[in-house]
Amino acid sequence: MRILIAEDEPLEAEALQRRLEKLGHQVVASVYDGSTAVAQAAALGPDLIFLDLRMPKLDGLTAAERILATRRVPIILLSGMSDGELRARAVRIGVVAQAVKPLDQPALERVIAQAMTPAGGPESGASAE
Repeated sequence: MRILIAEDEPLEAEALQRRLEKLGHQVVASVYDGSTAVAQAAALGPDLIFLDLRMPKLDGLTAAERILATRRVPIILLSGMSDGELRARAVRIGVVAQAVKPLDQPALERVIAQAMTPAGGPESGASAE
């Protein structure tokens, strides 16, 4: 699967990329701000997108909203905390899954499976914590 990562913490981005590649996925881009994530999502057409909640230029929810306004693609929102209000807003926007960082390999596999199944669609707000 072709995946875009948007994460402003370089070590987190590298760790996520290694884990995804270990699972056999191709990371088509790893970017450090929400604005670039929106542009790369349009240019590259990834199959799945990981967006960090807090990034420069655009936060993850705003970036998700802009991406989903032009193209339906599964988006997993990454955050350092679990927050019910945040989860509800993400579901309204169309984010298919959410995960609390850092993600170990089993949690990563679970959240990808949730995001890629019809039951993990926008209305479900699947979460891996």
